[in-house]
Amino acid sequence: MNKIFNKFTIASYVLGLITICGLGYYLIYLDDVSCDGNNVGVIDIIGDIDILEDSEYISVSSINVVQQIQDLEDNPDIKGIVLDIDSSGGRLEPGEEIMLAIQKVSKPTIAVIRDTGASAAYLIASGADRIFASRLSSVGSIGVTTDFLDTSERDRRNGVIFYDLSSGIHKGAMKENSQLTSAQKQVIMGDIMKLYEVFVEYVAKNRNLSVEKVKNLADGRVYVGDDALKFELIDQIGGMPEATEWLENKIGEEVSYCYLGE
Repeated sequence: MNKIFNKFTIASYVLGLITICGLGYYLIYLDDVSCDGNNVGVIDIIGDIDILEDSEYISVSSINVVQQIQDLEDNPDIKGIVLDIDSSGGRLEPGEEIMLAIQKVSKPTIAVIRDTGASAAYLIASGADRIFASRLSSVGSIGVTTDFLDTSERDRRNGVIFYDLSSGIHKGAMKENSQLTSAQKQVIMGDIMKLYEVFVEYVAKNRNLSVEKVKNLADGRVYVGDDALKFELIDQIGGMPEATEWLENKIGEEVSYCYLGE
């Protein structure tokens, strides 16, 4: 999982302002979505999971997806929701936001994992009523990670001196060009493990598994579809055809899809 650990900088506040500004755009966009004549909504979860979409790479916005979920929930003609997933993960909090939104839906919900449903994307999938995946899908990667490139030694050799003027010993942690102290590493690792515990608890609760069982599976690895089924991380091997059959039995009528991602 990448980009899930919030840096200890003012960037978080800047992102909050961007989020507020971006919200208006997504609400306007979603007002134009129509599912007339269709009874099941399909929402794409493709690419990196973040708060807002990034034009530089394939990504999905939690703001957008949560609003889509709410629109489908409020639409009396919609009888079910499918999350069409192909994602290696992303930031944890946006993943949690989407997972909590799909859990609140009163209609049948399905996650269909295509090539990959890992990390924050798997967290989202775990919130659905039923998870489908191919025998060749990559599923799981339950864990938390962050990265930091320490260029301080290279800078020293090049005669570059970095001064970190901060009000506290942890304020400048993971700042570009800085060097992590042992105390900072301990704090960051402590936070990573706290996030890991929450991730495990969510999956255990969503999949009706014991925390101990999920922890045994949560070493960061991905599982191929057959193993994911054996370990109860998914419910059924299959894709959209199998999901359609399950939905038709669930809602008692033929499925007609409304693709919100198009």
